[in-house]
Amino acid sequence: MLGSPFRLQAYNIHVNGVLHCQVRYSQLLGLHEQLRKEYGANVVPAFPPKKIFTLTPAEVEQRREQLEKYMQSVYTCLFVLSAGASMGDGGCTKVDRGVL
Repeated sequence: MLGSPFRLQAYNIHVNGVLHCQVRYSQLLGLHEQLRKEYGANVVPAFPPKKIFTLTPAEVEQRREQLEKYMQSVYTCLFVLSAGASMGDGGCTKVDRGVL
């Protein structure tokens, strides 16, 4: 829609302080579903829930924080599952907001 007030919310994924990619919530949800199929629901951390209505700026920030914690948990879980991997600092994945 030309002139639509709606903007797509994207999240910038930083790994070790470097911008790795920019993704939408739906793409991260797809990743979550793939990880659940691969590793099982009891191994993969819970994913932040979908919202039906447009998010307020405060809700967007809350979701960003939840997605950052989710990505850090996934990082940690995958390292634990990897044979011979060390835990590292467990906090090298950062998520911030961007707009597509």
